[in-house]
Amino acid sequence: MEPIHPVVRHLIVFDDIEYDPANPLRVTLVNMVYGIRSLEQLPYPLRHRELCVLVQVAECRGTGEFRIEIVQADTGRVVRLTGTMSHDFGNDPLEVFG
Repeated sequence: MEPIHPVVRHLIVFDDIEYDPANPLRVTLVNMVYGIRSLEQLPYPLRHRELCVLVQVAECRGTGEFRIEIVQADTGRVVRLTGTMSHDFGNDPLEVFG
């Protein structure tokens, strides 16, 4: 049987996140990032202090592990890697997790 892979519904990169204390399902994403370019005379290496990533996935079943890798497009080299996290996604493939 073929393994079932989750589907990424949204992957958004931004500067910061603000949580709604009254509702944990509501968040405010601050300063969406759609491209990073250096404005310096010598542009590289470019270091960005911090980036936040919101990922929402569906079609998940059972317990799974996940992580985020940032890969340099030209070389395929992993330049940043989060720790591996695990989560019990249950058995409803229509539920969206973020």
